[in-house]
Amino acid sequence: MKTKLNKVIFLVLVILLGLCIIPNSVNANNDVIIMLDPGHGGTETGAIGGGLVEKNLTWKIATKVKEILDRTPRNNRNTN
Repeated sequence: MKTKLNKVIFLVLVILLGLCIIPNSVNANNDVIIMLDPGHGGTETGAIGGGLVEKNLTWKIATKVKEILDRTPRNNRNTN
């Protein structure tokens, strides 16, 4: 059980790290298409532990990232 929780925590940390690194490293002259895939669907829950369900956690993270991207004005996006 603890191993699954550690995997969920690791996954969250990787996603958050990616959110910090990727926006600063994108170099594009055109629109960038960002695809968010929280994984797991239907009855596939992923890891469960510590009161957390991976499927629900990754969905919340993807939804929040989409909200942030949608409300970020185009002229304020990092295009270095």
